[in-house]
Amino acid sequence: MAWRVQYSTADLPAPVRAIRYYLPVEIRSNGQGVGLFHYCAYLYPQNELSPVGYCAKDCTGHSSKEAAREHYRHYLMDQFVHYGAKLASPSACGVCGQRTMHYTWLDFHFDWEIFPLCAAHLNRDGFARVFVLKDYHLLQVSDAESKGVATFAEQDAPVCIVMPQQKTLVGMATPQPETLPEPQI
Repeated sequence: MAWRVQYSTADLPAPVRAIRYYLPVEIRSNGQGVGLFHYCAYLYPQNELSPVGYCAKDCTGHSSKEAAREHYRHYLMDQFVHYGAKLASPSACGVCGQRTMHYTWLDFHFDWEIFPLCAAHLNRDGFARVFVLKDYHLLQVSDAESKGVATFAEQDAPVCIVMPQQKTLVGMATPQPETLPEPQI
């Protein structure tokens, strides 16, 4: 009969997988909705809900989900848009259709698409005309001590793995949570 080794789990870290849902949520008072909304991040399975973006900074709320979403969209555009990168080949401007070699993108924890924009539209107003914010979710993995987070995001394409301070890696298959690789943090 083979001897089976057993181990103590007392010193093991807590599981770190989490899904963050980003969406507008109604503000409640005394258990009742007050008709105002914040754009929030819901962390599962911890069941934590908190406002994000400008809604996290003394915002009293918005009269609709759309207005809360727009507030977060402005936060993303104000804080995380990069302008003037060069395309490998010409593309049509997302606003006017003119051929351009320039593009802009949003550099945040999600693998957002790039937007080709001509010189006349390579600014915040041009970006605002092509950037549509949809509610989204992320599978994020990190250890409890690290500031780095590996983000797995799906946006009508293969899964993208976004590592902090690194380029995006694109996978061809959707990994199942139990087979996710250990983060390289």
